[in-house]
Amino acid sequence: MSYLKDVVVPIVAICSLLLNLYLAYRLHYHRPPISRVGELREALRAFVNSCESSRVLVVAPHYELWEMAFKSIEEIRNAVVKCSELYTYASERLVPAQIKSIINDLRRSVEDLYAFRDSFTRFAKDRRITSLSEIAKWRDFERAKHALSVFQSHYRSQKDGLKAFLSKLDAE
Repeated sequence: MSYLKDVVVPIVAICSLLLNLYLAYRLHYHRPPISRVGELREALRAFVNSCESSRVLVVAPHYELWEMAFKSIEEIRNAVVKCSELYTYASERLVPAQIKSIINDLRRSVEDLYAFRDSFTRFAKDRRITSLSEIAKWRDFERAKHALSVFQSHYRSQKDGLKAFLSKLDAE
């Protein structure tokens, strides 16, 4: 009984751990590169398209209708989160560190902006607010405008690099 408990059980546990590590390695690193590149391409394309199709990036923060903006920001946020999750753990061979950094910085900018959604929802109290003078009474209005301005300028400064990388992925 002691032999079983002291020798066999630890050996079985070590073998099980090694097998799991090997299978995780195979799953992560030995996936067909085409599907991996395809996932990266589609995630980045979804993020860029959600940004390009949204008016959030073109309307001046002072004139933004925040009720509608938060719907677009949520779509952008979902796309950049998915993109960030894929890109963070992608190998340097597939995704350069600079692109990973850009995507993570954009994710932080979007998350900082999206954080104002609850504040706006409490302020609006199920009312549809379209008057700029009414929106200006929102206590987080100035901070939200600043967060939107930061995201807009950050995206504009990085979009050419993202589109160039997307073209590179398209060519593979």
